Amino acid sequence: MLNTNLRRALFCVATLPFASVLLAQPNAMSGLQGIQATPVQDVEPAFGGASNVTCAGAVVNALEVGTPVVVTGDNSAAVADPVFSVPLVWEAFSTTQCADVTIGYCGTTPAFAGSLNTLAVGCPLTSIVFNSAANILPEACGDGNFTISFPNLPAGTYYFPVLQGTGSVGAYTLTFTATACTATPPANATCAGAIELPSTTECTPLAGNVANATAAGNTGIGCGNGDFADGVWYSFEATGSTYELTVAPSAQFNAHVEVFEGACGSLTSIACSVGANFGVPTVAELEGLTAGETYFIRVNDWYAGSPVTTTFFICLELVPTVECPASAGTLTANDDDVCLVDGLANISATPNENAVVPEGYTTLFFLTTGSEPVIVQGALTPAFNVTEAGSYTIHTLVYDDATLDLNGLVFGQTTAASIHAVLVQGGGDICASLDLVGAPIVVDECLPCAADAGTLQANASTVCLDNGTATMDAGHGETPVVPEGFEVLYLLTSGEDLIIRQGALTPAFTVTAEGEYTIHTLVYDPTTLDLGEVTFGVTSGLDVNAQLVQGGGVICAALDVVGAPVTVEVCTGMAEGSTSTLAIGPNPNNGRFTLQGCEGLVHVQVLGTDGRLVYEQNGNVQLGAALPVEVPAGVARGLYTVRVFSATGLGTARLVLE
Repeated sequence: MLNTNLRRALFCVATLPFASVLLAQPNAMSGLQGIQATPVQDVEPAFGGASNVTCAGAVVNALEVGTPVVVTGDNSAAVADPVFSVPLVWEAFSTTQCADVTIGYCGTTPAFAGSLNTLAVGCPLTSIVFNSAANILPEACGDGNFTISFPNLPAGTYYFPVLQGTGSVGAYTLTFTATACTATPPANATCAGAIELPSTTECTPLAGNVANATAAGNTGIGCGNGDFADGVWYSFEATGSTYELTVAPSAQFNAHVEVFEGACGSLTSIACSVGANFGVPTVAELEGLTAGETYFIRVNDWYAGSPVTTTFFICLELVPTVECPASAGTLTANDDDVCLVDGLANISATPNENAVVPEGYTTLFFLTTGSEPVIVQGALTPAFNVTEAGSYTIHTLVYDDATLDLNGLVFGQTTAASIHAVLVQGGGDICASLDLVGAPIVVDECLPCAADAGTLQANASTVCLDNGTATMDAGHGETPVVPEGFEVLYLLTSGEDLIIRQGALTPAFTVTAEGEYTIHTLVYDPTTLDLGEVTFGVTSGLDVNAQLVQGGGVICAALDVVGAPVTVEVCTGMAEGSTSTLAIGPNPNNGRFTLQGCEGLVHVQVLGTDGRLVYEQNGNVQLGAALPVEVPAGVARGLYTVRVFSATGLGTARLVLE
């Protein structure tokens, strides 16, 4: 019985506008000029069946690779076909191997104007071979006729519908030509090349493609009446009894999915799922599987030959059969690439705070390595020391020690998969959770780094803000070692956290605020250390150092972390040992106050904490008198320094505006 999708597809084809279904007039095609057909004059013609108005009356011609077959016929007596809904007569051929087949109307007089661009399989029809307009060669014959190519046809019998239509009525000559398939089939076009799917509780889509699978030579009809010549294979080892298998096909792919048990060569079908239409996901519910057994999956389209679009995604998801509230959550490696330093490397990760630990449960962390992977260490925190280079992964285990006995765990032998298999998430019956993906970390045997930042000495350990700015600089104590291809950059940081504020090609910087600063030398290779990730005011020099070999990272570069410290302050300008009896009253105040302790001609300055001058005035103060001062109302509230210059010296006092 014709499958539902086939009926739907044929109906859609038969009801398309004539020019869309049929081959267009050859002289209306472009871009395919100058192609010549295989000469046929030396080939003895065969003849179509006398009653080939149905496929049953067609003569099936044996088509060998390299030996063209020519048939002649007449479609004047064609009748409307019940499937294609247009008048047809039929010709047929059979092949014994995968072949690229060409059907040409070369020699037909007058030349035919149109044709159906497809082949039928089975009589009565069970499937068809769709084709692409790119395989129509309008000038291939050189006599006004055209050819149609059908690439990568698997061995079998095919029926060609000869259309009776406008400009295509009467006697015709058809040449069938076959050449051996040269396309390379995908590695998983056979059961022996099956690609293994992961068996986890999460769906991880894997891209697949059936293109050129017919070149593997497979033939036959699978579940849902699909031709599996274009099938590709997958396998999985069951870790539980229930799975959901999903295949999401591309737009013109109708996926047939069949699941088998046993070994390649002696497989038994245990499940079949057929997509509802082109491009619609096919889902198979698999139940009653045996943990530890390997199962095989074949994905193919229902077409005979390759589908119009050949790609899909496949996903296998283990369905837990027991409810378990525990969840290991996930981890993020603190550094995913670490160097051995003096034969030792510390690797660690941070939990992403998405674990679920039921009451009475315990959290444990495992370190695994190798392809299995094998558990080599365990700890109560996700931090481990290793002494060998290699690939490691830190995993979280949330478990109840009353139900999961870890006494049998042997470091260096027990695998994470063996623990996973006994848990609900792995198809077992113990409620616990293991983060199988974990936090992968690579430990390298890093080569010594020749770069050396040397040392810096500040030319002045303290500098003053002058009208809101201060300049600091430093010189080298020990000269940096700069390997070939490396560059030197100077960084200015502030505070104990060494927050990077500026960068320069010389160790000299200008700042506008008081504080504790440090000038550092950085020797680095711009091809390995990306400074584009440094954000001034955010990134710390310690963050940069952590990426370097000297800081436990893997990048060869050198940073003088100690650097040259410099203090920037608002200076009073008084000579060492000088004193002042300058007093402000009242203090705090609203900007109106008096100064006492100065006399004669004076110059008064009010400075912000950054050394910026915000107000100044001159005055003449009698002995014992007070000088009134009024700071403009626009000056912001806060802490200020008042400086008074007079003939007797310099006096300073702190002022609070409120």
